[in-house]
Amino acid sequence: MAAIDKTYVNNWEDWKEITDWMKSFERVLQNGSILIGENFLYYPDATKEEIESWLKEQKEIPVMNTSWSMDYFFIRECPIEAVQNRMKSVYSKESYEEIKNGTSEYDKFVRPVGGKHLKLIKKPKYYKPSKFLWNGKIRKDRFVVDIELPNGDYSWYYDEIDYWSMPYELIAGGFMSSADVYCKTHKALIRKILKWNLPIGTKVKASHFRFQGGYCEYVIKK
Repeated sequence: MAAIDKTYVNNWEDWKEITDWMKSFERVLQNGSILIGENFLYYPDATKEEIESWLKEQKEIPVMNTSWSMDYFFIRECPIEAVQNRMKSVYSKESYEEIKNGTSEYDKFVRPVGGKHLKLIKKPKYYKPSKFLWNGKIRKDRFVVDIELPNGDYSWYYDEIDYWSMPYELIAGGFMSSADVYCKTHKALIRKILKWNLPIGTKVKASHFRFQGGYCEYVIKK
């Protein structure tokens, strides 16, 4: 299941009904992220006159641009016919029915067991723990961290909640493929990685400008 991208409407009534429903929608998800409908809307405060004027110029206008997590709740909860028709046109009948019936991979999702230890499996030719000194004091320094899940699946980092998502996990917020981590020492970086509760077998790559000729690579262990 992927995000449907933009949803278009061709009349004020549909635009108003969808906008009002989205403004009232908010869910706190299991991982602590908050899915807010209004965040996906285009011009949520536009007036009827503005929308109708826009529709005179174009046959259809975009009302929202949604994520896969928002689409899930559309299928499960949204009573608006135009939205349900859009879901049915984008997703397969099988996917739509599984979500509607609560039997989809999203409904069956359980986060894999996280490991408690890191094993170093690769280090650069020149390896020096990060201790950035300024005016005689150790300051936080920047690392760039990437992960690879055991089965090769994707994962995205959500900075607002300091969290790596798993496939088929409902989640909200802005995401990146890498995490910028600021720590005073390399040991602090290791503690940070372990707090992410990543699945056993996950590979973790940490890059830093002090590392010459590569990066540090770890694997998550029990």
